[in-house]
Amino acid sequence: MASSPAAPPAAPTRSPAAPPRSSTAPSQSTPTRPARRNKNMTAVGRQRIVESLLRLTVNDNLSHGVLSGVAAEHGVHPTSVSRLWQRAKNEAQLTGLYVAFSRMHLSGRRPTDRTEELEQLRGVDVAARSTVRAAAAICGLPQTTLQRRIGTGELRKVTSVVKPLFTEENRNTRLHFCVSHIDRVDTVTQKYFDGKLDVWAFVEKVPAQRLSRRRPAGTLETKEVSVTKATYRDMLISRVFPAIEARWPNASEAAVIQQDNEPAHIKPDDPQFNDAAACCGRHVELRYQPANSPDLNVLDLGLFCAIQARQRKKIARTLDELIEAITESYWELPARTINAAFLSLQDPMDQCIQQRGDNAFKPRHMKKAKLEREGRLPLSIRCSDEAVVYLAEPAIL
Repeated sequence: MASSPAAPPAAPTRSPAAPPRSSTAPSQSTPTRPARRNKNMTAVGRQRIVESLLRLTVNDNLSHGVLSGVAAEHGVHPTSVSRLWQRAKNEAQLTGLYVAFSRMHLSGRRPTDRTEELEQLRGVDVAARSTVRAAAAICGLPQTTLQRRIGTGELRKVTSVVKPLFTEENRNTRLHFCVSHIDRVDTVTQKYFDGKLDVWAFVEKVPAQRLSRRRPAGTLETKEVSVTKATYRDMLISRVFPAIEARWPNASEAAVIQQDNEPAHIKPDDPQFNDAAACCGRHVELRYQPANSPDLNVLDLGLFCAIQARQRKKIARTLDELIEAITESYWELPARTINAAFLSLQDPMDQCIQQRGDNAFKPRHMKKAKLEREGRLPLSIRCSDEAVVYLAEPAIL
């Protein structure tokens, strides 16, 4: 009897009435994944867990279920709470304090003892190990190793350029410099002097010696001039004196030109300078900035940075364009920027007087931008009571 071959099994098909799959959120019956816990706890979080366990201890023992309850309260695993509690009890047996310190720093290779290499620095003169590179060559360690030891406090810097040591003459000079500064106001216009005279570049116009694609030979070009005593003196007489006459508030008051201790600067008793000052109709005095006192130079306390920040926004392709950009940036400085720089100068002056001319102080952050927004920024810093009391003592100045 012949039989027909069996039919192949039918492939499973989707019923046309079946709803399509959707990527919507699961229904309320589907369990949600718990929030991921942080991998590491902070020192504050660990201490809070230990304090919670201490409040629930009875005779230095924890009841059943306390660990799980504290773990649920702080959102950590019960095993982590158990480890913290055991670590805190071990610390209490050693020091008497229930503290669970972090063990993250115990991972990895143990630090190498470099005491023997670092001790070699003690027998070397300070001048021979004034830099990290020189100190690393002396003790035979990488520079990065010394940098890490400085960061952790194992090595300490012994010198500072910003805080130099002062002699008695330095202190007296700084003290006289700070006391001599007072506000100046124009009695005619009833306005304060904004501190701006002008800005000048040490350049000159010289004819081009050769032909180029940009200009023919003989075209006047702007070239830099080396600053010497002669060029510096000529700049003072030909540029600074006329600017003082044009912009100084009161013609009867003396003017003081401050300069730093560069070799190219002339001495205060320069004969040519004094003759030119006598011809301008007012007393003009040339004075050195106090030695080792960068904190008493208003140009370095924000004015140079403010001018450079504005100058960098201007495109300059030639030296003439660069000079023009710097000059425009100088005159564009708002009064609040200049006031902020002079406030940064007056506050160290007040602290310098309090310290009897020394620099054993840290310049404080005055929050000038915040005070300006609130309308409480002063025009000048008043002398503190300590400075007034010190200046009232006999034979101070």
